[in-house]
Amino acid sequence: MTGRWDTIREKYLPTIVVAISVIALWELLVRLFNIQQFLLPKPSAIVSSLFSEWAVIQPRILFTLRSAVGGFLLGTSAGILMAFVTARFVRLSEAMMPFAIAANSVPIIALSPIMFNWFGPLEPFSWMMIVAIMVFFPVLINVVRGLTEVNPNALELMRSYAASDFKILFSLRVPNA
Repeated sequence: MTGRWDTIREKYLPTIVVAISVIALWELLVRLFNIQQFLLPKPSAIVSSLFSEWAVIQPRILFTLRSAVGGFLLGTSAGILMAFVTARFVRLSEAMMPFAIAANSVPIIALSPIMFNWFGPLEPFSWMMIVAIMVFFPVLINVVRGLTEVNPNALELMRSYAASDFKILFSLRVPNA
């Protein structure tokens, strides 16, 4: 039991000490140099307003959380599904991957106004779509790479055992992705 606590202490204690030190230094510097609250509020003021304004903040936290989780699930699911399709059909992959890589390099701030015009700025779905787009392309690109760039020796071994495409997919390609 002692070994477990020592491991936890070694792993997390330095991070906790650094975080507390940074917050304490922040508080000290704001007080020492009398920095205006609208420029850099004290951590104690932030925590205080968090509790005093909780009724206002809580619905916004839930809205943001719902949008982030929904968009993450939507983008990840669509990215994985599209990756399986493009990895299966080589010509589709060759045609689509340059566009996916190019679309991945477009800043999301350029796509946000389009989503807001289509779905409305106050609708959770527009925010979900922004998150989904942010997640979709990296997932698509990395899963396609994982599915297609398998060890040739392992693939040859699976084929020498007369493994079906389905068996190769779920025994070799999916774990590689």
